[in-house]
Amino acid sequence: MKKGDWKTGENGFSDVAAAVSQLAKTGYLGRYALVVAPDLFLDLQRLQPSTGMLEIDRIQKLIGDNVFMTSALAPGKAVLVCAEPEYVDLAVGLDLSVGYLELADFNHTFRIMETAALRVKDPAAIVVFA
Repeated sequence: MKKGDWKTGENGFSDVAAAVSQLAKTGYLGRYALVVAPDLFLDLQRLQPSTGMLEIDRIQKLIGDNVFMTSALAPGKAVLVCAEPEYVDLAVGLDLSVGYLELADFNHTFRIMETAALRVKDPAAIVVFA
């Protein structure tokens, strides 16, 4: 979905609302999550004219508080996901490994590592803003 300039007006809210509408029209109803790059997250921290609310607060009310910032996305990118388990889930791998770090104050410190990956079951449940 084409993204407007989230630094001006209520473009961020309008874009997210349009994406929610698009997902709902195609039958993807449920919990939504918005994941944004750090620059867009900061762009949403503005007071909206004549509402007295931050733009991010309006978006959180629309999709249920699920707005997340990540540096894994390139600047200017955002993704809206219908986060129901039939569309996406988190797959945890069985490749658990343990590493010894140190002995400090008679305490042995270990590091435990395992794989966790996002598994997309239905790509149509995702809207990418570009």
